[in-house]
Amino acid sequence: MSASQLNVDTSSSRGNLLTAKNAGADMSMMAFVQPGCPARFAYQNEHRVKGLNAETLARVFLPTPSWLSTPEYAAIRSDTGNPSTCIFFSLNISIYNQQIISSEWTEQWFFMVGRVHPFALTWKSSDVMA
Repeated sequence: MSASQLNVDTSSSRGNLLTAKNAGADMSMMAFVQPGCPARFAYQNEHRVKGLNAETLARVFLPTPSWLSTPEYAAIRSDTGNPSTCIFFSLNISIYNQQIISSEWTEQWFFMVGRVHPFALTWKSSDVMA
């Protein structure tokens, strides 16, 4: 079927979201990450996710797309002189019956598969919309 034969419904346009409620669901993500040394929770009631007794920050390196360095996107770049090529996620993991040795976590890489809620990937900036 050619593109000219497709019946495209242009009558319904997507409006702005007034709230993040019911805006999305979990999404899967796979990446090579470099986590920091995890901190263990002393008690089960401190767990952010039930059964995952340690938390750390996972650094994910991302190449900066070339179009992002163009002048029209200058408002959304945090530091044009020192562009960051990574993002950070809070990582909750299960570490039971093992001692955490911080030197073993230095410069280690892991391939991780997990779920991320899109709400965690949003931010507000009045500069972007100005």
